[in-house]
Amino acid sequence: QLSIQTAMLATALGAMIYGPVVAIPAAVISDTVGFMIYPTGDYFLPFVLTEIASTMFYALFLYRAKVTPTRVILSRFCICLFVNVFLQTPLMMLYYKYMMGGAPYILTVPKIIKNLFMFPIESVILTIFLAFMQPILYRMKLIYNPEANLKFGKKQLALLGVLFVFGCGCVTGYLFYHYD
Repeated sequence: QLSIQTAMLATALGAMIYGPVVAIPAAVISDTVGFMIYPTGDYFLPFVLTEIASTMFYALFLYRAKVTPTRVILSRFCICLFVNVFLQTPLMMLYYKYMMGGAPYILTVPKIIKNLFMFPIESVILTIFLAFMQPILYRMKLIYNPEANLKFGKKQLALLGVLFVFGCGCVTGYLFYHYD
């Protein structure tokens, strides 16, 4: 599961442009349609709560606000911690208990490690993506911030660089680690 979900980019962009009122129903629809297109087991309705919570965090940090690298990184951190670890872990336990009939407790630690390792990489990708999209969205009159450039200070560039190198190093180490 060490993969970057491109839906993260669309969810963040939608929440930044339209806010939670439009982005939450879009997240519910995209989760359901995404399952129909790429079915990966049984559909478990409570998983839609993770999409709603992720969208809420993106909207909280990015909608009608001056988007800064710090806001983007904090939104991603809150999603990794509160949604992917604290919310999704009990949902996975319910899923495995009721849908698979097994004990899911072994999945908790790898999921926490995965989120810890992928957070820096996803933060960098999301920050770069939004920095690229902001001037386009401003010209299209989808956002109304005249300072629609996501500008990086030296400290923020250094933080993003360190986070990216740390995340890549952790993922590389994780990939070469062999379970006994």
